[in-house]
Amino acid sequence: MGKPIKIYDLAKRLINLHGKTLDDDIGITFVGTRPGEKLSEELFNSHEHKFPTACKMINMAKSEPIDYEVINKQILILQELVQKRNERVLVDMLNKIVLRDYPVLDDYDDTKKVELDLPGLKYGGSIG
Repeated sequence: MGKPIKIYDLAKRLINLHGKTLDDDIGITFVGTRPGEKLSEELFNSHEHKFPTACKMINMAKSEPIDYEVINKQILILQELVQKRNERVLVDMLNKIVLRDYPVLDDYDDTKKVELDLPGLKYGGSIG
């Protein structure tokens, strides 16, 4: 991939390449990180297993097997949420399914008690 280069050094070079001078023509302001900004990227999630490849700098991820019975039940609940037009719970549940993060959902503004314990799918409560 090459040698790492600092963003500040890259910015200085670009300013010079355009015939400008740092600080006189163009300034650089250090603003720090913004809310939610990542300083590193996760390459593997907790549901993936990392395996080496022939190239020591490259790893392969293998996900856990899919439980089709659980997915079928999740789809049925998603269909019900769509029919009831319960967008808040629907979006939250979709995010949790995709991320395989299955805590109990409860007490949304426009819902009664909703419990969705998705791995084995303990679903109890009114949606909407």
